[in-house]
Amino acid sequence: MKVCTEKIQIFNPTINIRQHKNNFDLLRLIGASTVVINHAYPLLTGNVNHDWFEKLNGIFGTGTLVLNIFFVISGYLITQSLLAKNNAIDFFIARCKRIFPALFFSIILSVFVIGLLATKLSSIAYLSHADTWKYFISCSVFKLRFSLPQVFTEPYFHSSSVNGSIWTLAYEWVMYISIFVFAIIGILQAKWKYLLLHLLIIAAMIFLDQHPQLTTIKLLGIESTRMVNLYVYFMLGSLLFIFKDKFAIKWFYALAIFLIWIVSFKTEYCSIISFFAISILTIWVAFLPISFLQKLTSSGDYSYGIYVYSFPIQQLIIYYTSAQLSIL
Repeated sequence: MKVCTEKIQIFNPTINIRQHKNNFDLLRLIGASTVVINHAYPLLTGNVNHDWFEKLNGIFGTGTLVLNIFFVISGYLITQSLLAKNNAIDFFIARCKRIFPALFFSIILSVFVIGLLATKLSSIAYLSHADTWKYFISCSVFKLRFSLPQVFTEPYFHSSSVNGSIWTLAYEWVMYISIFVFAIIGILQAKWKYLLLHLLIIAAMIFLDQHPQLTTIKLLGIESTRMVNLYVYFMLGSLLFIFKDKFAIKWFYALAIFLIWIVSFKTEYCSIISFFAISILTIWVAFLPISFLQKLTSSGDYSYGIYVYSFPIQQLIIYYTSAQLSIL
């Protein structure tokens, strides 16, 4: 990747997404932290209608917004990784290293630490319970389980799920496979064919998103309605990488896109405009020159760790305080 050596001012007319430094880790850190805060409300109070952003736009809350941003970033970076490696084995090894070690350890932590601390059963009864071991062997992203026997079942718990965050892993993995297939058949490398194919796919997905009654399939833990929505964001992120040399947006265009998105709130066009506005603005923000904030993630990307471990830790805190905490 070519490193841009030019100094770029905060309101530079064009943000060149080929520059080396970026804010992807920062965006993911902010996003993961936002999810922690967003989960605190329903886990502690049961209030699922607290979200100010959902009240503002009428369609989705901050949690969904952050999830959409994550999938845009994932589509961009996974495409970059696949084309850089150009090797099936290396690509899947990299993906497995990213996902499974932290997931496996979170499952071990949930079963043998959190479960033993929080279950109403005796230790022997808990460890000999079939559901405990079903949870333990649910390491595949397509066979994840969320509850352990008699864990987090007190009346003050508004979810008995031990780790409710990790449901998105199955969707993420399907998208890894899909983009790998595009690479194998040569479509990913043929950018204009890739664009044409995905304009057709995205159009179909948006149509299905507007008619969710047509997509009610659930297979291997994947709900088709959620897949339709997340696939569009992922593939728009992928396309933005494929056409990175063509993508250079002036700040006032970004402002115009943002304003159009805001104006669309609570209208029938909001979800469609959101697909494109969120995707373009995410990548634009990712390459803004804000080096003083990039120092927050200079030692690495912690977002996945926050994503995998925060939910069970929150549940354990609620358990030990009997939910006698403020949201703050």
